Amino acid sequence: MAINLKIISLIQLSLRYFIKIIKEIDSDGTKFSYIWSKTNADGTVDTAWNLAHQTSQKSITITNSDIWQRATFDCTAEPLN
Repeated sequence: MAINLKIISLIQLSLRYFIKIIKEIDSDGTKFSYIWSKTNADGTVDTAWNLAHQTSQKSITITNSDIWQRATFDCTAEPLN
């Protein structure tokens, strides 16, 4: 899932998984490991930001300092066994 945002102020991103758009399958954020990644406007990977968010929660807070001009945020959710 890629999210393109223009940040004017503080924002929170949250990933929600749904089955048949009827039931969210990880509403409390404990069934999956969420790995967020950021790509800068010029297409380069923001390694420092990615390392800081590799074991993040289902929701993260993005601030103006996280984005210069434009950024793409991706989230990979992997099931916890």
